[in-house]
Amino acid sequence: KERAALIAADGVATAVVGSVIATLALPVALVGATHLIANPWIIVHHRAKKAGELLASILLERQHGHRPVTLMGFSTGARLIFCCLAALADAGPEAKGLVESAFIVGGAMNADPGRWSRCRSIVSHRLVNAFNEDDLVLALLFRANSLKVGSVAGLQPVDVAGVENLDLKEICPGKTGHSQYRGRAAEIFAAMGVGVNSCDVLVSN
Repeated sequence: KERAALIAADGVATAVVGSVIATLALPVALVGATHLIANPWIIVHHRAKKAGELLASILLERQHGHRPVTLMGFSTGARLIFCCLAALADAGPEAKGLVESAFIVGGAMNADPGRWSRCRSIVSHRLVNAFNEDDLVLALLFRANSLKVGSVAGLQPVDVAGVENLDLKEICPGKTGHSQYRGRAAEIFAAMGVGVNSCDVLVSN
């Protein structure tokens, strides 16, 4: 089987999510305090984009060899992968065949069909968007940064031909399902039809 690279959300993102969960324990009147975590979230958001662009450049240089890779990540790790795909799409024909499949879980990025279509064009096999519409953690993070919650891929299906959508509501139930992605990774992988044992797992922390 082709080698695969599994990229999980980094430690900074985990810390931010932990802060959000703590916020959810407060009375509803204090939910406005999410502005306290806005700056860390913005920093992680931008770093994920930069890291995705860097990953794209590494893949284009074929430092991994000539076999196609499979990318997988959740939360800001998913954003990293999405930004990598976007950068590869910008690179043109030389990027064709580099990515076999990409699995995006609880993605912290826009669900804009145009952007997803471009990313789909660079993936030769499967592009999966795993979402949970009850994910209050992700919703609050986007609200804290004045972004449009209704267009977040991690909260809804992506309506683009060739993009598979997987609802994680049963696997990661509740308003804090976002924090369950790491602990229930095996169940999520199984639901997506991914054989973890066939992967070379790279976890960024």
